[in-house]
Amino acid sequence: MTAITSCDTYDLFHVGHLKLSQQARELSGPDRTLMVVVSSDKFNCEQKGERCAISDYQRTEIDFLSKSGSGAIVFESLSRSIAMVGCL
Repeated sequence: MTAITSCDTYDLFHVGHLKLSQQARELSGPDRTLMVVVSSDKFNCEQKGERCAISDYQRTEIDFLSKSGSGAIVFESLSRSIAMVGCL
């Protein structure tokens, strides 16, 4: 199985997120997995100095994430999310 991962904050959904999602889905193809990785509120605050308008768990539920990806996870550290995606 081949897995494609799309990682972003996905706060305040915009056309760039839609294009990223479409391109990732095209790369994943019909027999591959597309995993969407959403950065956590904690990560954005501590690593980027930003506060999100929409909570991390709400961002994973945004319609385009559930329809374009095979699943979505929230990560608090990049190394931890890589390990989680590696287990798919």
